[in-house]
Amino acid sequence: MWAEVLISPHNPERDVQELARFLTAGEETIISEPLELAALHKDGRELPVELTFTAINADGGRQFNVFIRDVTERKRGEDLQRALERERDRAEHLGDLNRL
Repeated sequence: MWAEVLISPHNPERDVQELARFLTAGEETIISEPLELAALHKDGRELPVELTFTAINADGGRQFNVFIRDVTERKRGEDLQRALERERDRAEHLGDLNRL
């Protein structure tokens, strides 16, 4: 069934609620926030992706669209930012110890 494709195993309760809201209200966005999950690249490695589900009325029915975006670079940037913050905190802590 098509709903199985639209419901993430990571947060199915939220997705079922969003899908029900979409079907009863006829809204354009199925899932209000993009879903982040791991996808498999054709070479077998995992990569982080963001999925956005939308729908349009077409030919007397609804057409569902899924947009998939590779967020590898964004995730690398977030990881680097966290590492820099940890190093800054560590340096501040060492500076505090030196003042004792």
